[in-house]
Amino acid sequence: MECDVNPLTDAADRIRVDFLRQSVARVCRQAFTSREEARTAAGELRRYFSWVRPNLPPVVQEPLGTEIDSLCLFLGAPPEH
Repeated sequence: MECDVNPLTDAADRIRVDFLRQSVARVCRQAFTSREEARTAAGELRRYFSWVRPNLPPVVQEPLGTEIDSLCLFLGAPPEH
């Protein structure tokens, strides 16, 4: 029995992208209640994104990366090491 990996990979990519987009929105909302917690969350989001970025479709890598970097800059999250 053969298993077609592409639909599974596509589904995993969609889940990751959706998670990242929701996380960006969540960190933005969190900035209204606790900027320090939002700063920490933004740094964690940046680290997660750098870990999964190579596995994401190229068409979303750049926009999501730019959005996350902008959010981190706005909140003053420390740069990646």
